[in-house]
Amino acid sequence: RKQTVAISALIGPLRPHPEFERAVAAMDAGDLEGLGRLLAAHPELVHARTNLEPPYGYFTGATLLHHVAGNPDRGRNAGKLGPMPSNHVEIARLLLDAGAEVDAKTLGPNHGDTMGLLLTSRQASENGMAGPLIDLLVEYGAPLDVTAADVLVPSLVNHAPRAAERLIEMGAKPDLFAAAALGCMDWVRA
Repeated sequence: RKQTVAISALIGPLRPHPEFERAVAAMDAGDLEGLGRLLAAHPELVHARTNLEPPYGYFTGATLLHHVAGNPDRGRNAGKLGPMPSNHVEIARLLLDAGAEVDAKTLGPNHGDTMGLLLTSRQASENGMAGPLIDLLVEYGAPLDVTAADVLVPSLVNHAPRAAERLIEMGAKPDLFAAAALGCMDWVRA
């Protein structure tokens, strides 16, 4: 396929960073100090990419910051979503302070950024991390247009209601379908 050839050309020159998996493991364990030590010893790690082998899905060429979104869920266990560490927002802040690009795109067919992955993350929503992470990404300059007519759709169709609720708090206007999906009967009646 033409798309696969284009992605292969982007990925061809990239090599996996030898410490990438250790960094992801530190993130998943909530080991802020360990991750900080890895980033101090290997500052280039914040720009490194993973998932460089076919098949090329939406998470191809993801950075460490992309992993913060919890999409895809790496802790899936018997159909249940994995937990996120309680200091997950601090982990994201550490990555951003170390120079992670808030709007970096994955290299897969969708070219998703961290905000897009977060808005569609069931794991972040169910772990209560969606709102705080959205706020952090916006603080660091991530683009987010809460006035877009369909801004709530990705969160709602991907079972991420806490993300949709945070967008509404930020000014997104729910339509009838969004209100019904969130179970807001007062809005439905209105």
